[in-house]
Amino acid sequence: MLAPRLDQLAGFDAVLGAVPHAAYRNFADAELARLVKAGGLVADLKGMWRERKLPNGLKYWTL
Repeated sequence: MLAPRLDQLAGFDAVLGAVPHAAYRNFADAELARLVKAGGLVADLKGMWRERKLPNGLKYWTL
């Protein structure tokens, strides 16, 4: 089942950004960081979060 709202989600091992829709591209830094637990990965296939300031402890990967 898909979650109707992202603000109810947190603590994932990884978040994958594959489609740069404005709703995803415009996540605030804190909102994006909240989705991933400490030591987790933000995988950014399109480079839409390249300029984000993520907290220490999160890994960032892009193509």
